[in-house]
Amino acid sequence: MEVERRARGNGWVEVWPVYVTAGGNHFHWYAHCPALADGQAQAIAAGFVPHEIVEWAELGARSDGRYECRTCKAHRRFELAS
Repeated sequence: MEVERRARGNGWVEVWPVYVTAGGNHFHWYAHCPALADGQAQAIAAGFVPHEIVEWAELGARSDGRYECRTCKAHRRFELAS
C-alpha cells in the first residue's frame, strides 16, 4: 500500500488509498478484500450489474460517510503490527 504525502497548511498530510464502489457504504484498504468481492457477488445474485471498484483517498471516503470495512481493518491491524 503506497501512501502519498501532500502539503496542507503548515505541514503534511498522508493520503492513504482505499477502494470503494458507488453502491457500497464501506471503504476497503485492499482491492482484493473478501468482503468487497462478496458484496459484488451479492449484487450479481440479486440481478444487478456490480459497480466498478475505484480508488479514493481515505479522507474522501470518510467524509462521504463511508465506514471502514471490518475485514480490512482486522487484516491491516495485523499488517501494521508486523
